[in-house]
Amino acid sequence: MSKSRAGSATPATFATVTAITITAGGTGYAVNDVVRLDVPGAVFPPLIKVATLSGSAIATATILAGGRVPTDTTGAQPTTKISGAGSGATITPTLTNRGA
Repeated sequence: MSKSRAGSATPATFATVTAITITAGGTGYAVNDVVRLDVPGAVFPPLIKVATLSGSAIATATILAGGRVPTDTTGAQPTTKISGAGSGATITPTLTNRGA
């Protein structure tokens, strides 16, 4: 259960990330690096694999694991590197509702 803005308990509803858009490619990445999408309230953070680069910035990426993120997730989300040395990428997820 999570708290609503009014303070009452409400069930959390989650979705899976099914598509992504690179909002900012960051710097220092390499092909096959893996980043975690840092979505507040995620039960399981999505994992993203770098597919192509523009210089050392992420140009395209693929979803390794769609995770479980709150259905009200919108806009660009920061990332944390799991492998490699890159930093500063932000990614906008597209969600498919999988229910609570």
